Amino acid sequence: MPEFEVSPRGYDVDAVQDLVGRAESALAGRDREQRAQALAAIREARIGVVPRGYDRAQVDQYLAQVTRELGG
Repeated sequence: MPEFEVSPRGYDVDAVQDLVGRAESALAGRDREQRAQALAAIREARIGVVPRGYDRAQVDQYLAQVTRELGG
């Protein structure tokens, strides 16, 4: 799992960890359906902004990179 900085107003940690876990699991496997589901989850995600959450720019950059790797 990548390490994101915590900022005063950032993305909800649990939601980000869930998405990252799904993405990394899909990237590690060869199952096309799992990759498609992870890609859809990332595209459809609406991550809440909370006090002391993950840095939004870092998370956005990571998710953009993973989207490309998943074929999106």
